[in-house]
Amino acid sequence: MTTRFRYSWLFDAAPLIDVGLPGDVTAEHAALLRLQAHTLAPARDPAAEERAAVDRLLAAARSGDDLPGRVDESWRDDQRDRDAAAAALAQARAEQAGRLNDLVLDRRDTLIGALNPVLAELVDATAEVAPHLDPAQPMRPVDVARASNTVRKSVVKGEELAARFGAVRDTWGRLFGLPPTAKQQAHVPAFAVVRRADRLIGQDRHGRPVGRWTGPWPADNLPRLLWLAAHRDLEPWLPTPNQLDDAVREVYAEGIANAERARATRAAVGAWAG
Repeated sequence: MTTRFRYSWLFDAAPLIDVGLPGDVTAEHAALLRLQAHTLAPARDPAAEERAAVDRLLAAARSGDDLPGRVDESWRDDQRDRDAAAAALAQARAEQAGRLNDLVLDRRDTLIGALNPVLAELVDATAEVAPHLDPAQPMRPVDVARASNTVRKSVVKGEELAARFGAVRDTWGRLFGLPPTAKQQAHVPAFAVVRRADRLIGQDRHGRPVGRWTGPWPADNLPRLLWLAAHRDLEPWLPTPNQLDDAVREVYAEGIANAERARATRAAVGAWAG
C-alpha cells in the first residue's frame, strides 16, 4: 500500500497565513506525523550474524574452551519480528494518509471558510498603509531609506501583507480546485475574487455576462491587495465552488437558463439528425 498524503502544502502554509485549521484535521495530521517520525531498530545483517557464529567457534577452538554444540539463531526471530513491524508501520502510514486525504476533501469548504476572515484582515490592514504605497511606482531601496519613518514602516508592512496574501491565494486556489469543482468559474471567473463582480461586468439583452469577465485587478499580490482595499464595496472573498456558482446564478439566472435551453435544443437536433 503506497497511499501518500497529498495536502502537506495546507499545513506548510498555515503558520504564514496565521489561520486555525479545524481540530479534527489537525489531530489526524498529528497522528500521521507521529507515524512518519516513528523508527524501528536497525535491521540485523544475516551475513554479519553468520560470521559472528563462525568467529565464536574459532575463538573457542583456539582458546581451548568447549566448542558449542549449537549455533544461536535467535536473531532470525528478531528479524522476522522487525520485518512484520516494518510492514505494519508502512500500512498504518498509508491508511492514516488516506484517512487524512479523505478528511481534507470532506472539510474543503470549512477550510476555505477559515480563510475569509484572514482575507478581510489583510484587506483592512492594507487600507491603513495604502496612502503611503503606490503600486504603479514601486519604491527603490534607496527611496525607502530616504523616506519618512511612516513610509518605511508602511513599505515593510505592505511586503508582509503581500506575503501572507500570496499564501492565502495559493491555499485557496488549491482547495478550490479540489473536487467537486465549480461549474460557472470558467464563464465568469471574476466572481472568484469579489462577490459583487456583476457591478464590473453587466449583462447583454440575453442576460449573459459582458465586459470584464476576469476583472480589472492586478495579478501581483501587493497591487491586488491595494486594489481590493480600494474596492471593498465589491466584497472581496474566497468562495467555495458552490458559493461561486450560486453568486453567478443569482445574477445571471436568465442567461444561464437561456444557454442551457440552447444546449438542450442543439443536442436534440443533433440526435434527430443523426
